[in-house]
Amino acid sequence: MLIKAILAGTMVMMVAPLAAQEAAGDADAGEAAFSRNCVVCHVVKDENGEVLAGRNAETGPNLYGVVGAKPGSQHDFPYSASLVEYGETGATWGEDNMVSFMQNPTGHLREALDDPRARSNMAYQLRNEDAARDVYAFLAEFAAGTSDEAASDETADAASPDIAAGESIYQGACRTCHGPKAQGLASFPKLAGKDAAHLVARLEQYRAGEMVGSNSALMIPHARDLSDEDIANVAGYISMTFD
Repeated sequence: MLIKAILAGTMVMMVAPLAAQEAAGDADAGEAAFSRNCVVCHVVKDENGEVLAGRNAETGPNLYGVVGAKPGSQHDFPYSASLVEYGETGATWGEDNMVSFMQNPTGHLREALDDPRARSNMAYQLRNEDAARDVYAFLAEFAAGTSDEAASDETADAASPDIAAGESIYQGACRTCHGPKAQGLASFPKLAGKDAAHLVARLEQYRAGEMVGSNSALMIPHARDLSDEDIANVAGYISMTFD
């Protein structure tokens, strides 16, 4: 898909993984929170079998590479049918949806799928939002593709987003609600400092008609007619212009 190549071309210019750079939480605090709250069920184990965090628990899925991955996609793990369905909508794990899921797994799936019968196999709820964001920041250090040499080779010739085109979209459709410098206005969130992958994932959810936040009803009509290139361009413009 063209949008993935465009985004990868943007990301390869960064020194460190964007997910780790832009996460709002504290990765060090997240490591401590992971050790307190998550290790009973989860481990972070790389492709070579080295345990990077946790105690090799197998009740929950290995969380290595979970940031940026499709929900419910780890091979041979028995996810709930609802989580698999969530992944099939095109969602990927980014900060907002992962924090929401950690705080209330079943509630997040019910809202995302608009299905009151949706359920998650994960019963534990990390209710403290700051702690959840810290855990996300920690897991973002092991984000999908951060050490994938094949992906790096594939992105070497990838096109960069058209910043001028992205600026035109932002100034025409986004500025009124999100502000001239993407700092947010009233109930509309700050976009400055968000990485391109997060913005693309959210715009794709809105384009698909997903109710993923309090402003969804207003955002869906704006996103409905955006092409993949449009989304990549405006996400690239925001992430590369505002910090």
